[in-house]
Amino acid sequence: MSTHTRRNGLPVVIASESRLGRIRRAVRRAFILSSGKPILASDVIARAFPRIIRPQDWHRWSVRRALLKEAVVIGRTRIGRGRPNLWAPTYLIGSRERNS
Repeated sequence: MSTHTRRNGLPVVIASESRLGRIRRAVRRAFILSSGKPILASDVIARAFPRIIRPQDWHRWSVRRALLKEAVVIGRTRIGRGRPNLWAPTYLIGSRERNS
C-alpha cells in the first residue's frame, strides 16, 4: 500500500486500494449469514450502512468495489428493480474465472 499524505501531514485513504475495510467485512459477513446462497448488493448495503435509508451512488460504488474483490456475479434476479446481480463468494465458486 502506497503512502499518501495531505499538506497538513495527515494520511490520505485511497478507496480503490486493496485492504480489508469495513465494507469488505460487511460483504464477508453477508455471505456467512446467507448460508451459501447468493446475495444481492442491497443486502450488503443494508449491513454496511445500517443508518442509511436511501443509499447514494457512492454507497453503491463502495459495495460494488468490495463485492468485485470478494465475489463473482453468477446471474441476475428475475424480480426487482433493474434486475440486480446475484453474487456468490469466490471460495464457493472454485476454479471458475472471476469477472473483471
